[in-house]
Amino acid sequence: MPTATRTLRRSLRSLRELSFNRYEVCSDVVRSWFALKDRIDAHPLSSELWRVHDWLISPLTLQAVDYCGLARHLVDTLRADGELDADIILLLGLIEESPSSDKIAAMKAHEAAVAEGRYDRFSREPLRYRELELALEADPLLKRFWNRIKSRYARQFRPNSKGVMRRTLARERGFDCRHGFNWSRKADRFQITFDALCHRWCLYGFENENPLALKLTANPTPHGTMIFVPRGMSLAANGTFVWKAIAEVHKAHGASRQGGKLFLIRQQQREDRKLAQALDREAKRLRLRGPRRYEYILERMKQLPNRVRWLKRLLHGS
Repeated sequence: MPTATRTLRRSLRSLRELSFNRYEVCSDVVRSWFALKDRIDAHPLSSELWRVHDWLISPLTLQAVDYCGLARHLVDTLRADGELDADIILLLGLIEESPSSDKIAAMKAHEAAVAEGRYDRFSREPLRYRELELALEADPLLKRFWNRIKSRYARQFRPNSKGVMRRTLARERGFDCRHGFNWSRKADRFQITFDALCHRWCLYGFENENPLALKLTANPTPHGTMIFVPRGMSLAANGTFVWKAIAEVHKAHGASRQGGKLFLIRQQQREDRKLAQALDREAKRLRLRGPRRYEYILERMKQLPNRVRWLKRLLHGS
């Protein structure tokens, strides 16, 4: 995000456009950040500090670091006229450039759909979900267990503002992200029992009285795109996924096309660039200028004289 476009009003507007209550969670630290704007602009690490701000107002799906927490720490340090320690300076240097506007737009749209539970665009047969939901809604055993859990854990039953209660997140690659089994607190007993209910009926939670069936999803994470297929869903080679929709989500990460032929082409391009740059230095030592310089390089590379545009792209790395 160019410095000229950074204003408190625009940053708050960006937060309001994000899902998952980002405005409520982060608006106060953004206001505090802009109250220190002059001090941040004058800081030797101004570019790195503003990069934290830009990540803070980007979609949560893309964030591998708690940028809200990091921004609070930086605000507290700068407000107290404190020095940034060596560890924070190292961290700031590691943070990459903030996402592009195209990437942000794609992730905002995806997060809005996720917040509403809309994943049908990834499957060729979305009606299978409705069939499953109807079966779950009519299941007497599920209803009986659900009512028993709500009755027994009335104080621990705390759905979100939309009436949704979610189970514990699943683990990634077999690594357990759960806390150890703890039966000492009522809240832990509720979560364990609710997780068991969701596992038995393949749910990700409840919305009011409606069981929420797991769906085929493609979710971007800061590290890549995870495709999830519920264990009860059948797979067909060409009849399950809408790969175009999944590719649109994954493309926001900036992945380039790959393959054996493309690898060989890019490898040759790297070798050509290395040779062209070496010959360019040689031409400069010979004080060759303008067209004569390009003619010299192309001749030494055994290329046709009309490939000047190709050569310029090589030399400038584009």
